[in-house]
Amino acid sequence: MATSSRTSVALPETFSDGDIVLWLRKFELCSTANDWKDTDMLKRLPTLLSGKAFAVFERLAAEAKEDYKTLTKALTAAFGGDTTGKHLAMMAFRSRTRKPDEDIQVFAYNLEALLRRAMPKIENGDRDVLLQQQFIEGVPTELKRELLQRPSMSYEEMVAVAQQLDLVSQISSHQTGSQVNLASASDNLQTTTRDQPLVAQLMENVETLTRKPTAVFKTRVGAHEQKCLVDTGATVSLISRELISGPLKPCSLKARGIGGEELQVLGMKELEVSIGTLTISHQFMVVGMRNTCILGADFLKSGRMVVDIANSKLTWPSGEVALVIETTAPTVNKLSILLDNYSDIFVSGPNHPLGRTTLAEHSIDTGDSRP
Repeated sequence: MATSSRTSVALPETFSDGDIVLWLRKFELCSTANDWKDTDMLKRLPTLLSGKAFAVFERLAAEAKEDYKTLTKALTAAFGGDTTGKHLAMMAFRSRTRKPDEDIQVFAYNLEALLRRAMPKIENGDRDVLLQQQFIEGVPTELKRELLQRPSMSYEEMVAVAQQLDLVSQISSHQTGSQVNLASASDNLQTTTRDQPLVAQLMENVETLTRKPTAVFKTRVGAHEQKCLVDTGATVSLISRELISGPLKPCSLKARGIGGEELQVLGMKELEVSIGTLTISHQFMVVGMRNTCILGADFLKSGRMVVDIANSKLTWPSGEVALVIETTAPTVNKLSILLDNYSDIFVSGPNHPLGRTTLAEHSIDTGDSRP
């Protein structure tokens, strides 16, 4: 008599505690791949429970174990479906940051899973505002600065931008030498035809992402009027090769963009910058980026200038010029409205009862040490 040699696909890991919704999703994907019916799933599921989860299962009423959907509903309620569970999930969401070497997509997915547990009925618009704010709070400082300059991006767009910057940073970290040149690095990567579109797109993304200033004004640099970005976080002043003419001085310095990527440094050039009645001769680092003119901290120091964000001005001892400032006010306003709408789930102060529980005790053994 013939026998079936069919074997089951890999099952999810044994579940003891944590995100039951995510685990059940994995279990059901495996069940679909195995062509299991609800009766098969009902028999298989308990064998993959351990620790706390198995104890919860054992204490369920007999009728809750007779139907798969009834069983999963009971387990979901036992693992965070009540008010306390939602509060704990929100606390975990608000404290979640990106782990070292964690993929951007994995970080975003975990944020989404925590928010889904904390606020299962939240509307999509409010959901995206919360996710966007926590995503920004959870990434490293360099990436956070870049994302904060783009208040008009949606949550999905923000995740995509962060993924691209992270990929550029990974590619840059594998390059070696005392002076990194993005153009030559691109040539090296073109050893296979399939890599060419990727490298070109990444280089374009770097330049696009760095062309959204926070404080700008028009001035004359060299022989042309330019739109300049004032960036107090930039150590040196930068200008695109396409904006100037003539020979360059050699430069052994390296420069990194806000996403951590190394820039193509072509040389140095001394240029006259005219702002109102003030004219300053200054050394610029010439880079292989398009349509870029950044006045950094070195320029501001040489001109004894101060960036006055509150009054949208760039001032110096003998004059001032108006700045165009981009702010994140729309996002801040949306967040304020959201916090008001869901005030019952956020902690408003140190004496707020949210987050406290009498269901568990915690102690720290300090040995013979004095408290």
